Amino acid sequence: MSAMKIAVTLYTVSSRMKTPEACVETLKRVKQIGYTNVETGLPFPCADFGTMMLDAGFSIIDMHVGLDEFQKRFDATVALARQLKCAHLTIPWMDPQKMNSALAWRTLAQELSSLGKRLAGEGIILQYHNHHFEFARFEGKTGLEILYAESDPKYLKAQLDTHWVTRGGGDPVAWIRAMQGRAEQIHFKDMVIQNTTKGTNPVFADVGSGNLNWPEILKACRDVGIQDCIVEEDPGEHMPDPFKSIANSLAFLKKMGLESPAQR
Repeated sequence: MSAMKIAVTLYTVSSRMKTPEACVETLKRVKQIGYTNVETGLPFPCADFGTMMLDAGFSIIDMHVGLDEFQKRFDATVALARQLKCAHLTIPWMDPQKMNSALAWRTLAQELSSLGKRLAGEGIILQYHNHHFEFARFEGKTGLEILYAESDPKYLKAQLDTHWVTRGGGDPVAWIRAMQGRAEQIHFKDMVIQNTTKGTNPVFADVGSGNLNWPEILKACRDVGIQDCIVEEDPGEHMPDPFKSIANSLAFLKKMGLESPAQR
């Protein structure tokens, strides 16, 4: 089994990519921090962003692509993935208001199985990225449980998010182990509890600076064969400097024995 590699999702630094010039500078800074594997998403923050990433020497290990994008532009999306040598595409989000029944989750499972089979024919792996609304229960099971029970494990893989699993009331270690053979990538995101005038509130945090049990999470990831751990911290007031945040996360994971691919 190959060692897990550290990556970062460019969503974390998206607030610093408002112009083409800022995109170039941001990619340069991410590379200087020590990341060479990245995840991105559609739509791109600026034109020619794919070429910018390749020119900067990044490997694009995953792209987040909305289901509607596949429905409207399947061929173009596949062509872009091939251009970027990206072997994973991930559904990043579903409208929670529409995912309000067991039937809705079963229907999605069937749709994503079909999409995943079609993508597999193109040499691409389809994943689903969870938030916390998937942990609402229908007929005694969470939406996420229904999705993976009712979909074909050959054609739909799991891209778990450690923060959102925890925030949804789940155990990330248990979920990682349950997805053995079905998970190649994972989002590493920490969580702290913040006191406010209205009570306590869960908040995103740099990896290693919050309350998640990282030794057990990392052990589970190694045991099930996770290939890529993708650092993420959602933008917001809690993260005034995203570059410092991704640097902190990288330093922690290296200290825990993970690898960051060599500079290209």
